[in-house]
Amino acid sequence: MPASPVLESARQRIVQRIAELRREIADDQASRGEMRLRRASHEVFDAGERAGDAALAEVEEPAEMILLREALQLESALHRIAAGVYGICADCNRPIAADRLTAEPASTRCLACQQAFENAAAAR
Repeated sequence: MPASPVLESARQRIVQRIAELRREIADDQASRGEMRLRRASHEVFDAGERAGDAALAEVEEPAEMILLREALQLESALHRIAAGVYGICADCNRPIAADRLTAEPASTRCLACQQAFENAAAAR
């Protein structure tokens, strides 16, 4: 059975975003690699340069992890589309609102269940 136009549109947006994320991750990794090569080619390293490199790595690696996490969540959404369960709340099994899926295509919970989940997490 062919996918509905809404699901096909969601799938295409998700695939496009995954490709964008992969390009961003690759660009970030290439930039860091180039920086390391430039630093390695210098003969003198002072404490300030080392501290600057360490501080930059602390910022870039978490940023890359955020991109990777988003890509994984979107890939999971593609699997849910293929399995026929995309757009169904993982907690209450009701449909997730289309506007929520448009804004957050990797959503696994409806807004009410997501809020309950976040409130429970904050209470812990």
